Amino acid sequence: MKVSVIIPVFNKIELIENCIRLNIEHCIEPCEWIVIDNHSDQATKEGLKRLQIFAQNLNHRFEIITESVNTGVAIAWNKGINLATQEYICVLNNDCVMMPAWDS
Repeated sequence: MKVSVIIPVFNKIELIENCIRLNIEHCIEPCEWIVIDNHSDQATKEGLKRLQIFAQNLNHRFEIITESVNTGVAIAWNKGINLATQEYICVLNNDCVMMPAWDS
């Protein structure tokens, strides 16, 4: 594991699932995923739990940080960066899909 990926989210679970699933499938090595949930609805919270299981089954580390209020994207990115433990940090929005082998 060399890369920490930081993604703030707020609702729109369909978009989030597409982003995270495809980016995980495009990885060469497992990554650390830090998802900052900016006070999303229940459907998003449930979807994030499904994504966590999906990621962990592929040996990725997947942490969900749940905020009690929407702190905004910049604060969420900074919080995730402070929690990151890997050599490289990748900061994404919840609609970014990277090319295959993006982590190489």
